[in-house]
Amino acid sequence: MPSESPDFPHLLECISDRLPTFRDALLALPPGSLEVVTLHAGEGLLRGGDTAHALYVVAQGLLRTTATRADGSETTVSVFHRGDIAGEMASLGWAGADRASVSALADVVLVGIAPETVERIARLSPEAIREVSEGMRRRILRDQFVSGLTRLFGEMPEELLRLLEARVQWVRLHAGETLFTQGDESRDVYFVLGGRLRAMARDGRVMSEMGRGESIGEIALLTGEARTASVEAVRDSDLVRMTPEVFDEVVTRYPKVMQAITRLVVKRLRDKERTAQDSAPKKCIAVLCLDGGPSAPRFCARLARGLARIGSVMHLSAQRVETLLEQPGIAIAEPDQVAGIQLAAWLDEQESGTQFLVYEADGTDSPWTRRCLRQADEILVVADAGSDPSPSALESKLLNARGVSKARKTLVLLHADGSRLPSGTSRWFARRQLQNHFHIRLDNDGDFERVARCLAGVAVGVVFGGGGARGLAHIGVVRALREAGVPIDMVGGTSMGAVIAGVLGMGMDWKRILSISRIGWLRYRPHKEYTLPFISIVRSKVLDRWVAEIYGPTEIEDLWLGFFCVSCNLTTREMAVFDRGSLATAIRASSALPGLFVPVVVDGEVHVDGAVVNNLPGDIMRTRSCKTLIVVDVGSAPAFEFDCGEFPSPWRLLWGRILPFVKRLDVPSIGAILMRTTEVSSAQRAIEVVRDADLCLRPPIDAFGVLDFARIDEIVEAGFRYAQQTLQQLQGDPSMAAIVPPPEDRPLAVRQPLRTALTTPADPTGG
Repeated sequence: MPSESPDFPHLLECISDRLPTFRDALLALPPGSLEVVTLHAGEGLLRGGDTAHALYVVAQGLLRTTATRADGSETTVSVFHRGDIAGEMASLGWAGADRASVSALADVVLVGIAPETVERIARLSPEAIREVSEGMRRRILRDQFVSGLTRLFGEMPEELLRLLEARVQWVRLHAGETLFTQGDESRDVYFVLGGRLRAMARDGRVMSEMGRGESIGEIALLTGEARTASVEAVRDSDLVRMTPEVFDEVVTRYPKVMQAITRLVVKRLRDKERTAQDSAPKKCIAVLCLDGGPSAPRFCARLARGLARIGSVMHLSAQRVETLLEQPGIAIAEPDQVAGIQLAAWLDEQESGTQFLVYEADGTDSPWTRRCLRQADEILVVADAGSDPSPSALESKLLNARGVSKARKTLVLLHADGSRLPSGTSRWFARRQLQNHFHIRLDNDGDFERVARCLAGVAVGVVFGGGGARGLAHIGVVRALREAGVPIDMVGGTSMGAVIAGVLGMGMDWKRILSISRIGWLRYRPHKEYTLPFISIVRSKVLDRWVAEIYGPTEIEDLWLGFFCVSCNLTTREMAVFDRGSLATAIRASSALPGLFVPVVVDGEVHVDGAVVNNLPGDIMRTRSCKTLIVVDVGSAPAFEFDCGEFPSPWRLLWGRILPFVKRLDVPSIGAILMRTTEVSSAQRAIEVVRDADLCLRPPIDAFGVLDFARIDEIVEAGFRYAQQTLQQLQGDPSMAAIVPPPEDRPLAVRQPLRTALTTPADPTGG
């Protein structure tokens, strides 16, 4: 109820010193512009949708805002103390205010400000309203701070939360700004309320990324050591800083906080080698279409549908934002304008409750486009694959502008004709700083879902191991995976695994792969082209011709799926990973079994079979935004025995094969010995990969030799039957849904990680 003859200067003294301009604007108002409202505990001030006297200063007592959940229950959103501003959400047209109600938590005295008075202040003193808007944004961040602390430390006493709120310092970083550098002696710990930050080593390597709800610097706080990495803002970010003195005070009063911090440190140490892809899947994605914008709405809508299979999504364009806020023009408001500040706070609120935000830029150098780029964790540069690959002036200006964004930049090329393999992709990388790229066939919804999984960090990666002819079992495994609805988002392999991964990346199905394999191994028979063994047993001319026939001039960048393969660089004595350049050269290098096939020279360096260093490169796949890892192991059997006490002479072996009365001796072939030799150094690595894999498939192929290519159909069938049986057994297990979906859910959208390796021996009969 209104009070008579109120002493407004006295009542307004309580307004925070953070709002001096707003306080002065109120005191300068003519008589009758303000009124006093008193409420008793429990009485309501505003209900959802109310607009009268929508802005209030709490002069005495406590006020609270409650919101209605989807199930009809109420939750407390904020509590307002003396000096706080309440009702600004309704006053400033804040989306969601129609669902909030305000009531007295204790007897309260308020100074009420009518909507027309707020508008008058905005005209006369925009800075005053900017202060109020910023206060609104800070309160949203404060709520996020409390929520983040609870997530990190568990439920906390109210008095501890109030202590922390009073002691911490607020930090605002713009894109590209540095929080601290490697070697700094500071021991402050930070909590991320919004945005994204990146930890960088001195060599520029990205060590990790931190988003909302994560902490930074707790190890230095406890150990006193210098900072082990530099941290910079990927985009505009809000944090709170806790000094060592405040931390000591908190721990003294509440020892359990130390236990929680210790758990965080242990986890961080265990995950020291984690990459940026291990970060939480919450993500803001900006889409910049290079055609000027016409294709952006359709692309964003299809991408949003793919992301919706993983988590909650909001697709935001300038028009959508203005419709949701019912404020025409707010999307193009500059960041320092009142409407721009309001929009920033609203976007923060949407981000806090949504897993994926897809920002659709409008294709021009507008305030909305720049805001999209500033808000992004990853920027998609989308273009028609047949257009000019040179960077446009607009693209160069926006993506190179200082302070716009430090986010990852990913190229997406759209293909109207999905029947033709991409070509010339490498031309798009010139004069661009890209971290990744994707090809999307516009007539294939599965491509949008694949890209969505990769962007969300929940991609399914399949790695095929080396094993000579036994690697033909990969064809049967691919068939079983496809028929079970298991998606394959990226592929990698070694030796024969690289051969299969390459054609799979080109878009071939298992039937086509089997067909070309039959032609190659049964008709061309490159493993039978013997020569004088100065360099190798096999000449490799036929092999080179067949490889060129299959892969042609295709580059790895042109594949539909992300691809890599591994070789051993004899020149540098290191493992080499091929994920760019000639596909044919990479696969020949990866499968050049030393002693059997001629080594491959790449840029003046000699490469041989990747099995020498890494026969099952699942560890490499893990670093490539792969959440679910499937490995197919076709390496040698654990045992390597034969019945003789010593190796017989070649003549004794020959007689056993041509004379019926001489006992045949079974000894390892030269191919088996060479293959076994190459696997020795990578055996322990393969064991660790199998343990780490979400699913390890080991088809029953030990009865086949590494050069048993004539038995291709048997080997493929063994791989198929084993994988089919295994996947059927896993189908009813809810914990395996991330890999094997029920029939009604195909194609699969991966929603959760799975950390179980399956290594159960298979029935050797394949049944």
